[in-house]
Amino acid sequence: MKDFSITNYNSDNLLPQNSIKSMTFDKNGFLWMATEMGIVRFDGRYAKYYNTDNTSALHTNRCDLVKTTGAACKLIIEPEFGSHILLTPTHDYQLAYDSSLSGDTLQSNLWNNQLFHFKRLYKQQAHAGKYQALLNDLDKNKQIVTVNEKQAYVKKGSELYFMDENTGQIQRLAHMNNLRCRLMFSVDSLFFYIDEANKVHAFKNGLLQPNIVASQKLNQLLQQPGAIDKTEFVLRDSRHTFLQGKGSIMMLVVENNQLHYHTIVSNIPNKDISCIIYNEPGKILYLGTTTNGLYILKKHDFKVLTFDNTRADINCLYAQVELDNGKILTSSGILTNDKKNNRAFSKPFDNYAILKAHDGWLWYSSNHWLMRSDPTFQINTRVKNIGELLTGILETDKKEIIYSTLSQVIMLSGNEEIVLVAHSGLLKGAVISALGYLGKNIIWIGTNKGLYRYNITNRTLMKENELSNANVRMIYTARDSSIWIGTYHDGFYKYHKQHFIRMPQDAQNRLSGVHTFMEDKKGYFWIATNKGLFTVNKKELDNVSNGQKDAVFYYYIDKSSGFRTNEFNGGCTPCGIVTENRLFSLPSMDGLVQFNPDSVYLAPIDKPVFVDYITVNSKPVQPDTILRIAPPFQQMAIGFSSPYFGNPANLHLEYSIPEVDKQWYRLADDHTLVLTGLAKGAYTLLVRKQVNYRQYIYKTIHFTIIPRWHETTLFRLLAVFLGIGLLVTYFLTRYDRQRKRSIYLEQKVFERTHELSLTVKELERSNESLNITKQNLSESNRVKEKMLSIILHDLRSPLKFLHMLATRLEQDHSTITPEEHSPLLSQFRQATSDLYVFIQDFLVWTNSQKQGVMIKKETIVLRETVNDILSLYKVGSQIKNNIITNNVPEHIRITTDVNILKLIIRNLIDNANKYCTNGKIMIDVLETGTHLSLTISDTGRKMERSLMEKILNNAYTQTDISHGFGFKVINELLVKIDGRLQIDLTDAEPGNRISILFKKESL
Repeated sequence: MKDFSITNYNSDNLLPQNSIKSMTFDKNGFLWMATEMGIVRFDGRYAKYYNTDNTSALHTNRCDLVKTTGAACKLIIEPEFGSHILLTPTHDYQLAYDSSLSGDTLQSNLWNNQLFHFKRLYKQQAHAGKYQALLNDLDKNKQIVTVNEKQAYVKKGSELYFMDENTGQIQRLAHMNNLRCRLMFSVDSLFFYIDEANKVHAFKNGLLQPNIVASQKLNQLLQQPGAIDKTEFVLRDSRHTFLQGKGSIMMLVVENNQLHYHTIVSNIPNKDISCIIYNEPGKILYLGTTTNGLYILKKHDFKVLTFDNTRADINCLYAQVELDNGKILTSSGILTNDKKNNRAFSKPFDNYAILKAHDGWLWYSSNHWLMRSDPTFQINTRVKNIGELLTGILETDKKEIIYSTLSQVIMLSGNEEIVLVAHSGLLKGAVISALGYLGKNIIWIGTNKGLYRYNITNRTLMKENELSNANVRMIYTARDSSIWIGTYHDGFYKYHKQHFIRMPQDAQNRLSGVHTFMEDKKGYFWIATNKGLFTVNKKELDNVSNGQKDAVFYYYIDKSSGFRTNEFNGGCTPCGIVTENRLFSLPSMDGLVQFNPDSVYLAPIDKPVFVDYITVNSKPVQPDTILRIAPPFQQMAIGFSSPYFGNPANLHLEYSIPEVDKQWYRLADDHTLVLTGLAKGAYTLLVRKQVNYRQYIYKTIHFTIIPRWHETTLFRLLAVFLGIGLLVTYFLTRYDRQRKRSIYLEQKVFERTHELSLTVKELERSNESLNITKQNLSESNRVKEKMLSIILHDLRSPLKFLHMLATRLEQDHSTITPEEHSPLLSQFRQATSDLYVFIQDFLVWTNSQKQGVMIKKETIVLRETVNDILSLYKVGSQIKNNIITNNVPEHIRITTDVNILKLIIRNLIDNANKYCTNGKIMIDVLETGTHLSLTISDTGRKMERSLMEKILNNAYTQTDISHGFGFKVINELLVKIDGRLQIDLTDAEPGNRISILFKKESL
């Protein structure tokens, strides 16, 4: 079917069976369908079934009619072979029996889709006997047409009657006697009776309306044999009346006192239509059938212009301009609304840039030649061989032509050619993909490696660092002069206050590649991407650039709306255009997509959110109950529904549980949520959907997980009181026993006090002397142990390096030249000298361990102190082929004990050099407002994380002497000079980073 998309729902994908007898929408937007296997509630994606298995109010699954009535959204169900009943959906959409109208005097028919109440008529007329036969058989009479629920026209035999429940009167329309009926139906408040001669008789309130006649077009249709011969060919929804004929559906209307029709759709796929609902604003038809389920037909808001040509890439289009009368020039040829007038070029020209100048002349490129032609292509002039593709072309407000190739930007001013950007080297090898003229002699140049700004007056080129790596596809100037940048893979940006503000992405990240911006007169952007089309209120994007963080509402449109592919094209000039008749035209991989932005139907997303089901530990519970979940809690599953018959990508449901996490998370595509692992307590589940900018619809569910008996407050209070009671009892018992024992002992103690007093005093003096001796001995042993450990630890490395140097001198002295011999001896002398100083420092450290030692602080130049230390490791670092760099600034001065500080730094450098080969060792200083940090970093093997944590926690023992015992000494020494050790535990970079941190107030 042309210009319509068709979706079929049947027993394979939605329905319990394929026969739909009746349909209706309720006030919340759900579509209800009566079938032979129960009732179906449809939200646009998923169905909920009501049958005798799950709904006690239903006594049969074979239902003929489902209809809403009144504001209460009540459903009248007329089961097949039975009297009608009235069911009322509760707020959580359970069906409950309603006795207010069930069994009442009603009449209905399927094709008329109306109910008729005749309780008053029956009371006043049937009891009087005049129309008793008519009213007794009314529920079986199929020749009844209701105008509304209180007025109807009925034919019985050869006579026609008007029945008015409002007045309780029945009127026989005698002048219609013996006029055989071809069709009967109602349109709005009018009743129409078409006789065998195709004459139209219109009635209102039982009165003939002779001024209303059939239109010529309708008369012609009625004259066609077999076009419309059955009353069943006239169907009705709550607002419209339809004719079916020859595969078409036509809507009947009364215009200028003429009964007329408009064809909605032709060549419908199925002819056994039983019910129709028409969404007129959205041009959407819902067709219920007797054998094939539900059809949803959506008229396309978009049309596609294509060439009928076998060439594979002829419809892969880029740059376009409008010529006249709706003709669109593309590189493949000229496209029109009528394919017969399309003109495909036998030799297509380059497709990335076309310009229609102010004088009407066309500029484009072909085979690397810049071309200039008149609109009829009768005059074609080669302007210049540009040597490569034309990537962009525009006209300035001074009527100058500026064009770009892959690597150059050139301006044509009159007969003068001015090269603005001469070669790709200025663009650092980037390829030009877009041009944007901002006025005031400023051009923006988009490339695959960033965005550049060029000043024509100053002849300066500057790269925009904030988009230094962006693959720019589009540079757009909006009506308010704001600048918008579209990129490949990085979304789109607004240039705001000298900065590029990245706009939020959609939930599916389809806006990562943006090709085109189009702005309609309502202030909405239409954004073409590789994955479909978006529309968004520009004010929302402006708010983002101003610092507001509200979620932007993007409305998504895909090829189901009428275009052939979701992949639009970009990187061309111009990309999207507005035609003379206000159509937006966008290039795609398969034709030009055109639409009127003012008439595109965007299905509203304004319906409430409902709970379809709740199960706790796999057992169903009623959604309307107060949820108190008894232990043990394992799992709660909740299904949600919200009617929406548009693109499913626009329906986003999110949830949050503030007591657990205040963040919002997306529900699964099937709108279900499974909760596990929740502790006892009260919870609030919030579910929301965004219906517009800053507008949400919320659904709230409160539930409580009841604690186990031993987790209750009462149990805990009882346990506390019981514990206190036991403790008091135990304490009193012990106290009594101890009191009695104390009296006995006091007597004994008193007797021996005098004798023991002298002995106790002597022992106290002896113990005191012994403790002092033990402490001195322990301290002495500790100092000796640490001295021995550190000497063995720290002398090992320099002696090893001296041994290696001496071995080299012994083995190679005969081959070493005098020039080489002298430096080696100098290194040997320097190493031994440094070793002597090293030993002296150890003696200083030993003295520092004695109790009562005084720390001698002095102000030193930190860089010079580090240099003195590095000289000791010069030979060792050369042997290990390590480079040691002193990055300490010369101005850094600190006040500390220099000997202890040297000992610490030397130990850290020695460790770094020991475990690093062919690497780098760096000494750096970082100053903050309150601290100074000296850092020794290396590129060698990284210490194990467990060892680093033990060092920082001072938790390693002497068994760790080969793996960090020196750090134990360092930690003890740092305490004496008010320092603290830090180790970088992250794995971000190789090697080790060890720092000594001092507070500035202590230096």
